[in-house]
Amino acid sequence: FHAIMNLFLLPLWFLSGAMFPISGAAPVLQALVWVNPVSYAVSGLRHGLHGFAETPAVLAGPAVCLVVTGGFALLTLAVAVWQVRRPFFQT
Repeated sequence: FHAIMNLFLLPLWFLSGAMFPISGAAPVLQALVWVNPVSYAVSGLRHGLHGFAETPAVLAGPAVCLVVTGGFALLTLAVAVWQVRRPFFQT
């Protein structure tokens, strides 16, 4: 289970902008950062830690970050509920 979980979470985390600044990345990586929902969580965390101060490396406003992060959480929760309710053995 942990190997499969890390297979998805580590690339999302590496491409979230938490490890390197988004502005210095290649254009292909910048596009991946923009579609990565974890990057919005990192940006929202930066908003929360810096308050209303000027933050240089935020992706979007706090409301957008909250909506994208919440939507991703609801989507993954729905997939998890669907997987749990599915029968283990198909007959």
